[in-house]
Amino acid sequence: MTESQKKLVETMRFLGYGYRSIANRLGLKRDTVRNYCKSKGLDGRADEFVEAPKPDISVCVCCGVPLVNAPKGRRKKYCSPQCKKMWEAMHPRKNYTHQCIRCGKGFNSASKTQKYCSHDCYIKDRFYREEQMEYVIEKLKKGERVENTPQWIKDLLV
Repeated sequence: MTESQKKLVETMRFLGYGYRSIANRLGLKRDTVRNYCKSKGLDGRADEFVEAPKPDISVCVCCGVPLVNAPKGRRKKYCSPQCKKMWEAMHPRKNYTHQCIRCGKGFNSASKTQKYCSHDCYIKDRFYREEQMEYVIEKLKKGERVENTPQWIKDLLV
């Protein structure tokens, strides 16, 4: 446990936080926090140490600097835009490979369930079904191969 973490443990303990909540916020084990508090005479019930209403204190997920959050609104996760960039660089989002159900093109997405490669494909699949059907019928009458047939048309033909 670093010196800054020790100071944070003492501060959070005086603000009424329990061992588990302190450990979760600082990324430590509960027993580590408990043993440190016992050695400093901070053991016992957390509400015995409360002197004033506790502000919401959290720690920057990147560097561990304490953050004080407003009582309302979104909670801060980073102390600065640089920390946010650094955290996102160290923890890249997972990309999933999908196939568009309208045009058949492969695409990558951060979502597990994305169906369309673009908003344009979504709009065409959702609102232009009659025009697509006419296009496919014309191609079939001519004996030509239909490229990237939408799934709903394949379901109708089978």
